[in-house]
Amino acid sequence: RIKNCISEEKLKPVSIPFVAGAWQLPFGKDDLRQPSLYELRRWLSSCTIDGKIARQETVSMIPVALLGIQHNHAILDLCASPGSKTTQALDALYDDALNKGENHPDGFVIANDLDPRRAYVLANRCARIGIRSTSVMITCHRAQK
Repeated sequence: RIKNCISEEKLKPVSIPFVAGAWQLPFGKDDLRQPSLYELRRWLSSCTIDGKIARQETVSMIPVALLGIQHNHAILDLCASPGSKTTQALDALYDDALNKGENHPDGFVIANDLDPRRAYVLANRCARIGIRSTSVMITCHRAQK
């Protein structure tokens, strides 16, 4: 039913060329409230909760895409919550390792957020991505010092 939902030309996802595996729906999140898109909204929510997909604004993908992350890099993400860029950086570490024939990267991500509640959101988001979360350390400290 999801395939039927997005089979119309105006609803087809568009590939984002500068981020491997990233797609953009040609409408906003408010449009997902339309009754005709109920199944798609439900599917997106379910996949997000299960950690199968990450929903992120296209503009937020640019910093990580520009870094050219490799499997042996150490990445410091300050003010990291809610974790979109953190999980994108972890994906980049693992994707580069897999491209080099390795199962696990040598690099890691340190993700920090000052607010304990936001750090908790960050930790939950990272936990959803499974084995890739073993390459992240989440801290809750003032980033200025």
